[in-house]
Amino acid sequence: MKTPEVRLVIAAKNEGDNLVDMVESLLETGSGLGFEIVVVDDGSTDGCGDRVRQRFGHHPAVSLLRTGGVGVAAARNTGARDARAPLLVFLDGHCWCPPGWLELLLAPLVDGSAGLTGPAFTDLLRDDAGIGCGVEWPAPDLQMAWLACEGRDPYAVPLMPGGCDALRRETFAAVGGYDEGMGRWGSEGEELSLRVWTSGLEVQVVPRCLVRHFFRERHPYPVDVAEVLHNRLRMATVHFPEAHLTRVIERSRTQPGFARAMSLLLLSDAVWRRSRREPHQTRHTADWFRRFVTRWD
Repeated sequence: MKTPEVRLVIAAKNEGDNLVDMVESLLETGSGLGFEIVVVDDGSTDGCGDRVRQRFGHHPAVSLLRTGGVGVAAARNTGARDARAPLLVFLDGHCWCPPGWLELLLAPLVDGSAGLTGPAFTDLLRDDAGIGCGVEWPAPDLQMAWLACEGRDPYAVPLMPGGCDALRRETFAAVGGYDEGMGRWGSEGEELSLRVWTSGLEVQVVPRCLVRHFFRERHPYPVDVAEVLHNRLRMATVHFPEAHLTRVIERSRTQPGFARAMSLLLLSDAVWRRSRREPHQTRHTADWFRRFVTRWD
C-alpha cells in the first residue's frame, strides 16, 4: 500500500457515538491527500473503541490502538509512533471537519511558513456560536481565552488550544512530542504550541479551515482538578521566566487542589526538564511574553 501523506491521530476516551460518527465523516469528506486514521482508545469503558473496530475493522485507512488510561498527551504520542506519513494531525474525538479542511490546514506546513497549525473553532451544536482563532492567557491563572479571527489568511497566534494540532512529523519528533508528564487532561496543546514557538517556528491559525467542536459541559470520565492545575504549574515551571512562574504560583494558591498539584509537581521531572530546555531553544519564553502579552492581570 502506498505510504499515506497524512496521519490523523484521534485520542479518545468514552466518546459514545461521537467517535464512530467522526471517523465516518472524515472518510466521507475525503481529501486530495492520501491519509490514514489512527484511533487511540485510551481506556474507554463505554465501548466506543469497540464500535470503531466493528464498523471500520476491515477499512484499510483506519486502525485502532488501545492504551490503558494514560492521558491525552501519551495517547497522542502512541498514535504518532511509527508513522511514515510526513504530516501529522492530532484531533479530539468529537469534531466535524468540512470538505477541503485538510488541504487548508496543512498548506502553511507544506510551504514552510509554520511549525504548527490549527483551525478556527466553533461549536458543533450551536449555529449562533462565535468563532475562535487561537487562544491566549490573559491572566496568570493560565485559563485560556479565545481570540477573535483577524482576516482569512493564516497568521501567527500565541497558542492553539489542542483540539486539532497539525505538524510535520520531523517537527513533532524534534520538539519531543506531547509532554507525557501532563496528567490525564489539560494544557497539553498549549504546552506543545509554546515548545514549537521556542524552537524557532511559528504557530499559525488557518481561519478558512473551520472545525466544529463538541464543547461539553462536563467530561465523560473523571477529571481531577488537582491534575488539571498540576498541568498548568508544570508547564509554567518548565518554560516560564522566574518572575512569570512566581505570579502563576501566587495566583494558583487559592485554587482547589493546589496542595496536591504542588505535590505532583515536586515529585515530577519538571525541574529537570527546565534545566534541559536551553539546547533545544532558539527563542526564549521571555521573548514569547514580550511578543504576545501586553498585560497580565
